[in-house]
Amino acid sequence: MAKPIKIKNRNGTTSYRIFIQKKIDGKVSIENKPFSNASIAQQWHDKRVKELEYESIHDKASDDLIGEVIAHHRDQYANSYGRSKNYGIARLLETVN
Repeated sequence: MAKPIKIKNRNGTTSYRIFIQKKIDGKVSIENKPFSNASIAQQWHDKRVKELEYESIHDKASDDLIGEVIAHHRDQYANSYGRSKNYGIARLLETVN
């Protein structure tokens, strides 16, 4: 569990910075964010760690439309399918688009 680091600002106020290190695709990704309160920083850290764990298990949500996904799949694998399957995919694309 990470602990917020206390930082003294130029204007004399205190803020707290918390870091998250996560290894994604073999690269270490570091996120950090400053907060005015240590408990808020800890809450953000816990929430963000849960989000990163969920994304690593379930992947990120895609903005692609279903028609784009089917078309990409058809373009990528069309040569390995027979006539019937290619016809079925073409019919799917007609109904989606």
